[in-house]
Amino acid sequence: MNPRVSLVIQGALAPFTLPMAESWAALDWVQEIVVSCWDTCPGAAPAHPRIRILRGPDIANPGTGNRNRQIVSSHRGLASVETRTHCAKFRSDQIIAAGELDRMYQWWCRHRNPAPMSSVYRDRIFTLGLYRTFPYHPRDHVFWGWWSDLNALFGIPLDPEAPNADYDARTRAETYIGQFYFARVDGRAARHAAAPLEYLVDAAPRRDEAMAVDAAWRELLFASFPRIQMKWPKHHLESYHYDVGATFGEYWSEEPLSGAPG
Repeated sequence: MNPRVSLVIQGALAPFTLPMAESWAALDWVQEIVVSCWDTCPGAAPAHPRIRILRGPDIANPGTGNRNRQIVSSHRGLASVETRTHCAKFRSDQIIAAGELDRMYQWWCRHRNPAPMSSVYRDRIFTLGLYRTFPYHPRDHVFWGWWSDLNALFGIPLDPEAPNADYDARTRAETYIGQFYFARVDGRAARHAAAPLEYLVDAAPRRDEAMAVDAAWRELLFASFPRIQMKWPKHHLESYHYDVGATFGEYWSEEPLSGAPG
């Protein structure tokens, strides 16, 4: 029997966020939906009983690429779900139609590993893309798997550094989040996280060492869905720019989702 899944949508509420959540709530495998946003978000009320709005205070330092906001709103949402078995985390600035989400669920059911893979993590965390060119860097639009694994992914310290989009001087947002997850299974990754200017930023002189550890663990800790239909209004994209992602070393499962696009 396929499991039910709790969904967390994190980030500032966009005009399309609640309508999207309401369409998802009609899917029979959805256990609950927690929308984890900020006190400053509009005071809309969900139209479905399985949706809860969780508001909390914003933070003074959002971090480069809003990494700290993602960590706080994701971890807060995960802590709020009532069923802590299987969970998926989504950003609030994207649109995935209910039919497409259902196709993702069916694909995940076919590829998940029901038995624990390790004493440290239960299964791979499924995401929308992986990278061969950046260390410890899964794409952060979707994380899907066991609640305990996602909680570990986001139960991490905030980045104390001021925002700075110079990636020769700062780690990329996904690398900052991912480094702690890799460090749980390999002490070398913990050493790299402690010295990001030496190992993790784009201009790091010993970055190849981090990439070797990343390559050894990447597909044991994470798996990618195939390409999906996803709108990204924040960047005026009617469909995610997979062609641009590929130029940065992003890749996906080559086994397509089954069924008609949603």
